[in-house]
Amino acid sequence: MKRRLLPCLLSAALMFPTSAGAQATAAEVAPSVQNQLGDDVESLVLNMPVWMASHVPSMMPWTGNGAGIDLDRGGGDFSIGLMPVRIGLMNQFSTVGAGTELVDLESLLPGVFPWPQLGVTLGVSLGAGFEIGADLMFLPRLDLNPASGLTVSAELFQAAVGIGWRINAPSGPLPTFFLSASGSIYHGKLEVGANHTAPYSYDAVVDTSAGPQTVTTEGQWQFNGGPEFFWTFYQVNVELRMAWNIEVFRPYFGLGVGFTFGDASGEAAFATQATIERVAGEPSEGTEGYDETVRYSTPAAQYMFRPLLGFDIVAGIFAVNLQLELSIIQHDNLNTDVGAAADSLDPTQDVPFNKAKDAQTSATFVTSLGFRFQF
Repeated sequence: MKRRLLPCLLSAALMFPTSAGAQATAAEVAPSVQNQLGDDVESLVLNMPVWMASHVPSMMPWTGNGAGIDLDRGGGDFSIGLMPVRIGLMNQFSTVGAGTELVDLESLLPGVFPWPQLGVTLGVSLGAGFEIGADLMFLPRLDLNPASGLTVSAELFQAAVGIGWRINAPSGPLPTFFLSASGSIYHGKLEVGANHTAPYSYDAVVDTSAGPQTVTTEGQWQFNGGPEFFWTFYQVNVELRMAWNIEVFRPYFGLGVGFTFGDASGEAAFATQATIERVAGEPSEGTEGYDETVRYSTPAAQYMFRPLLGFDIVAGIFAVNLQLELSIIQHDNLNTDVGAAADSLDPTQDVPFNKAKDAQTSATFVTSLGFRFQF
């Protein structure tokens, strides 16, 4: 019995990372907690602009009034409409939290992220098949991630103008071909986790005379305020649509190519803290903070390929439009000068920054519903 008891006592003593074999304290695990807290913030400031740069441009193209306001190419028509719903479902959003261990944002963020906006549309037919139009989109400050309690608040403004030429009028099974070019500007702000508090369980590593030891540390982390992210993008689009005129029903199909310029940036200049409440299962007390300023900016992903389909239902002066798009974006012009955020980058992790180094392909599914009056 004594022979078995002695090894057990020695093993138990080695579990406590102090030179005397005593219980670890908050002071001993504090440096590890503080370093990880800083790494988590830097990871987020690095990953979020990369994600935004390769997804947000998908919401920029001119909608072009659906199938068009004047299929017979006669000219003189005018339209004004409301778009109460234009929403994008963007992939890979949870990966902006990859590399965050103590804060663990990856488990709090959804993989597919909804991105709504609303606005008004205008259109004027000039005759000879030419049509000009504009979209004005916006979103007042809104929490886009209410489910988990971790806020992701966004506010944005977008304006697009376009001109198109309807090459021919539709006739029976023959569609009308509509070639257009447009330009848009998009500006907005995103804030993550403002004043959010959540529990954590983190394996802190401390140095002892016996070498590094791992101790489970528990407490609460808190963002005082939240990391802020901004974007200003400019985009040029060219597109070809084919539309059919079947009584009141006007289905159409299109292919577009977009070129985006501008930058997405992130900044963490706020107080973050983590309390230490239990170390190796035993009560302890301590608080560690991180309040350094971290910035990172990267260019927008330049290239976007955009197949779309939709239909108009036109009854007199009133028209309803539903449009579905799939935007495929390539991010191959990443800013690799990461500055202070480099400390948190683990090249073995599957995070947006590392993916984009090798040209990351991102996708957004966009649905638009609009109503307009045509005169």
